Amino acid sequence: MNNRHNKKVTFAIMALLSFSLPSLAEKPSGQPAMPVPKADFFVINKPQNRPVKLKYPAQLNAFGKVTVVARVAGVLEEKHFIEGQVVKKGDLLYSIEDNIYQARVNVAKAKLKINEAALEKTERSWKRVKNLFNRKTVS
Repeated sequence: MNNRHNKKVTFAIMALLSFSLPSLAEKPSGQPAMPVPKADFFVINKPQNRPVKLKYPAQLNAFGKVTVVARVAGVLEEKHFIEGQVVKKGDLLYSIEDNIYQARVNVAKAKLKINEAALEKTERSWKRVKNLFNRKTVS
């Protein structure tokens, strides 16, 4: 039995060596067969409130549409409302460059002064001629 036991032990040692010898003969190449994936690490110091921005595909329709038409020509200087803001009748929406219109007003005022002066001169002349006519000194 001793001989049989020796055969079993010898066989076990031979089997163990046959499995371990190929791995010992292999030289390591410095890199593992499969690369180890790199993991990103984040350190959170303290909780923070961050705004959540969600984007959804959508289409918006206004509940009321208005067409704004200018009654005069000119260059827009300033917009007095924010798009989407509710406005009422009479609210100022735009400022138009007023150089041309101010010049026209000034010309009209000057013509008015000239016409007032001409009227005053004509009235004085009329009074003078009327007095002369009443005295029968003028024909």
